[in-house]
Amino acid sequence: MTIEISGSIQENSDIVVSHKKTGDSYIDVPHMHSQYEIYYNIHGAKCFMCEGRVYACNSHNLIIVPKIYAHKVFVEKGAEYERCIISVDESVIDMLSMLCQSDECFSWLTDVNLSNVGVTKLSESENNVFVSLVEKYTHIDESNDKLLSLACFIKILAFLKKCFDSPQSVKTADMEALTAAERAIVLIEQKFKTITVTDVCRGLYFSEDHLNRIFKAETGMTVKQYITVRKLTEAKKYLYLGKSAKEACFLSGFRDYSNFRRTFKNYEGYNPGNLEELTSPI
Repeated sequence: MTIEISGSIQENSDIVVSHKKTGDSYIDVPHMHSQYEIYYNIHGAKCFMCEGRVYACNSHNLIIVPKIYAHKVFVEKGAEYERCIISVDESVIDMLSMLCQSDECFSWLTDVNLSNVGVTKLSESENNVFVSLVEKYTHIDESNDKLLSLACFIKILAFLKKCFDSPQSVKTADMEALTAAERAIVLIEQKFKTITVTDVCRGLYFSEDHLNRIFKAETGMTVKQYITVRKLTEAKKYLYLGKSAKEACFLSGFRDYSNFRRTFKNYEGYNPGNLEELTSPI
């Protein structure tokens, strides 16, 4: 069960600020955003996967996710999972950079990539300040006072900039700490465009029935369905980058265009060429 602590995610919004608490039934799938994302693990997450790389994710870790990078979280089994998520459109950052008359003000956010991962850890006092700012923003945002909302959001960004003045080195996740289903996900991520269920079973030394049983119990889907979801996330990335639906189909690992269009519509609820859906987290 997911419990909204404050705020709500609104589609097609240039700024999204949310604070969520989830019970032990939380399931995450690979997804991406057309906006910058700032992810904060209050507690409950153990690993963070981004574009195939798996990093340790401890309580009070703050992570920047670049635009259109596929990512997902691994959550401790049976744990309460609490986090804050901020998504901000590039147009907002461009506007604020112009007001500051400097691009350097947001380099901590915009310069992040796989070789320059943005991660830091908040102290207990910093955690209290950050969560308080998030809750204050969502309270103001609900009142529809746009000026006060923007002022509060700028305060959040200023706080984050100070936090990332001292970034921390990123630690690779301990693969031994992952469940069998999570190890399967990591394996799929390496070759999702071509990998088959048989390949995954061989890599983990499981029978297909056994792997599907434990995988579905943990993720809510079969291994084959998960591979399909991962390919669809990749297809959406190519669509966002301006590729045609047909190009996105084959670049993301699908072999038949008709099947791709049908699968995309079934999973996403809209046709692959409909780019307007990609302005919100995808």
